[in-house]
Amino acid sequence: QLSQLTNNNIYTVFNSFQNGSKITAAGEGGVIFISNNFGQNWIQETSPVTANLYGGAFTFQVLPIAIYRYIAGENGTILRSFSNNGSNWTNWELKNSGTNEDLKSIRFIGKYGWVCGNNGTFLKTTDYGINWSFINTGFSSYNLNSVYFSDSLNGFAVGTGGLIIKTTNSGNNWSLISSYGTGYQ
Repeated sequence: QLSQLTNNNIYTVFNSFQNGSKITAAGEGGVIFISNNFGQNWIQETSPVTANLYGGAFTFQVLPIAIYRYIAGENGTILRSFSNNGSNWTNWELKNSGTNEDLKSIRFIGKYGWVCGNNGTFLKTTDYGINWSFINTGFSSYNLNSVYFSDSLNGFAVGTGGLIIKTTNSGNNWSLISSYGTGYQ
């Protein structure tokens, strides 16, 4: 059981393989765990950071076969681990996010990825997370807590004050759906 492995708070758990057999969990103090058998047993992985880790995601490319796990966290932390078969993973490496803001949520669809965080921070990648670029959402007075994309173009982010924003062009531009006191628009 994961609860027997750590007293640290766990903030994220996510699928790490196409068939759901690999699951990654991460949280307080940079702890990272992986299960290779649908969550029955957990192994602690070596983390290169002590920052709190808040959100995780995985993506894969078909040719050549590559599976990537990503975790986002405090102080602009983005971690990546790679495998070509889902069994043997590289050590977690710290990627350059270009920000010191806390990153709360990460989402991937194929080679496209998005990360959101405090003070309206929003980052995007179009190359499986190798490079990240800053996107100005226009909502810097809000902390963005979660991001979701249904495909490579259409997505939502939610945040403090009841904020819900929407994009239809892969995160390049955002429009307000709702915030406290505005109602539905």
